[in-house]
Amino acid sequence: MNIYLTIIIAALLFEFFLYNLSRFLDLKSLSTKLPAEFNGYYSPDEYARSQKYLKENTRFSYFTSAFDLLLILLIIFWGGFNMVDLWIR
Repeated sequence: MNIYLTIIIAALLFEFFLYNLSRFLDLKSLSTKLPAEFNGYYSPDEYARSQKYLKENTRFSYFTSAFDLLLILLIIFWGGFNMVDLWIR
């Protein structure tokens, strides 16, 4: 493993960690209670439903980001980018 591969893998893992940490903190701060600023614009039920949708969508993003990371790491380690490079040349 050379230094460039190490840097790329570290960057991918760092991005994965930061992305999921920000999603986790977003989920932690969600509330189904309608803020006073939105009174008259949204009904409390509609706001709660949108927050529930956001929560489910964010939880699903954990799986998609993990799958994306796994896929890109497999392509790197199995030589997928090298095959594409050789094919293009």
